[in-house]
Parts: sequence; C-alpha cells; structure tokens
Amino acid sequence: MYCNEIIHIPKIQEGKSWKIKLSLKKCCNNGQNLCGCRCMPGKNEIERIATRHNLVTYMVCNGGIRPSRNPLVKLVIVNNTIDAADEWIIDHIEKTDICVTNDIPLAEHCLKKGALAIKANGTKFTDDNIGIAIATREMMGKIRELGEVTSGPPPFSKEDRSKFLNYMETIVRSAKKQRNQKKPS
Repeated sequence: MYCNEIIHIPKIQEGKSWKIKLSLKKCCNNGQNLCGCRCMPGKNEIERIATRHNLVTYMVCNGGIRPSRNPLVKLVIVNNTIDAADEWIIDHIEKTDICVTNDIPLAEHCLKKGALAIKANGTKFTDDNIGIAIATREMMGKIRELGEVTSGPPPFSKEDRSKFLNYMETIVRSAKKQRNQKKPS
C-alpha cells in the first residue's frame, strides 16, 4: 500500500500507490507536519492528531489525491518521477520532524537528518533498527529476484491503528517538547 508520501497516512485510491509522511515543523510560530502519501492506512488518524495539536500537515504526492477539507492539511503535488515525493520530504524535513512511512530508505534519510520516523502500524524506526530493516528489505528483494513468491505486509488491523495512535500522540508531544526546549527564553 503505497503512493507518494507526506502526511496523510495511506488511504489513497484509484490504483495509485501513495506514501505518507508526517513531519512536525514550526513555521511562523505555527506547528506544521510534513507527510508523504503512498496509500498507507492512517490518513484520518494523522489528520485527527494534527487537528488536536493544531499542526499544519503536508500531504506530498504526484497526483491523484483529493485535497482534504481540513485547513491544517496542505496538499503538495510533485512531478511524476519515481522518488519525487521522497526527495521533497528529504529536502524539507528537519530535526524533530516526524515522518510517517513504510518506506525504509526514506525513513533512513529522515533519521540521518535528526527527524523521527514511524510506520503506519505504529512501529518506530530508530538508529538501532534501521540497519536491520534495510538489510531485510535488500534480502527480500534478492529472494523475489530469484522468483520466490513472498507475501506483502499483513493487513492494517485495529491493533495497528491503536498502536499507531498511541505512539503518534507520544511522539508528537515529545517532538513539541524538544522544539520548545530549543527556543531562546
């Protein structure tokens, strides 16, 4: 389940695969989020969290997504090249931003920039586990190249939704706290 990413956790349709990334940013003293949209489950959950915390959220895709009616959710349409949404997110994400994605290489780039990264199922990417995730991804790619049929990720469950909401709430509060600690008094 993917599309092109930036903050509206998947839920994109029409045969496009979208990615979603969420990043917490401060701009003009207003909270903001960046997101990539690759059809991940959780778009509604991200919108709810963004609304609760008054965070502007950016949905980044290469088209095919209906804009949200929520004034806090902004749609960013990038060109139709393969990694354009990822590149936009990488160029705009900052330390303490949050990226919601199932895209392991994108999560790695975000972590390298000091941002936080989480999957739509609530699993967090960290400096301690990103190497294993990348190695596993490469190994599974090699297995598929050899003709093995592999299964995709399990369906998004109620447990995943609950785990994601709980972790996102925690991570947003933590990121806001980190941002506020860096402000000059």
